[in-house]
Amino acid sequence: MSSKDLTNLERKVFCKMLQGWDNDQLADHLKEKRNNIKQIVHRIFKKFGVNSRPELLSIYISDAVIQTEERKLHG
Repeated sequence: MSSKDLTNLERKVFCKMLQGWDNDQLADHLKEKRNNIKQIVHRIFKKFGVNSRPELLSIYISDAVIQTEERKLHG
């Protein structure tokens, strides 16, 4: 799974989640209802196969490290 597989709105939420934004901040910033944000967050979790924000961040960081190392090897 990559962030490229997310909808535009999911990608916006995903990026802000990586910056530590909570659902209330996301709802205010994106002019969405809090329940809509919760649903979007759960869809993102499902797409990445995780159950929490820390788990999502961990996978994202791990993938970024792997991609960086692969670029160094095949550079």
